[in-house]
Amino acid sequence: MSGARAGRLSLAIAATRAVLGVEFERRRIPFAELLRRAHAVEPRATHEVAPLRGLRAVRRVRGALGLAPNCLLESLALVRLLRVHGHRALLEIGVRPAVWPFQAHAWVEIEGAAVDGAEREPREGRYRKLEPSRSMAGARSRVPSQAAASRELSSPSTVESE
Repeated sequence: MSGARAGRLSLAIAATRAVLGVEFERRRIPFAELLRRAHAVEPRATHEVAPLRGLRAVRRVRGALGLAPNCLLESLALVRLLRVHGHRALLEIGVRPAVWPFQAHAWVEIEGAAVDGAEREPREGRYRKLEPSRSMAGARSRVPSQAAASRELSSPSTVESE
């Protein structure tokens, strides 16, 4: 097997593990714990996978598994995948203000930039980011206990425009 083919296969396996892991866990554990687990992976020093390539792999796997398009599933899986491969990826969630029915969107950012260039809209005002409650402040940089994660889930979040 060639090096390029082995790299694609390795990425496909990693993306499959990430998608299946998130899909399994999101049906069984509270959201705050799911978020904690996604951000708990300490990025390694190497950047083996380009972020956009990781996004494409996650989307291909999701489709191949017959799962409906879901920005939260894809974003959580992508955060896991990219963090394992050295990126400081963060999950962001935003809502569309003054829209009924309520609409929300999840995306992944690295150093403040959306991984998918087409997803610049959330940063430009189409979606307002949900800011973490005070109890969640710094949650991305620390790994809270299960009890703390449960408290954080029940804390209301505020919406603040960029």
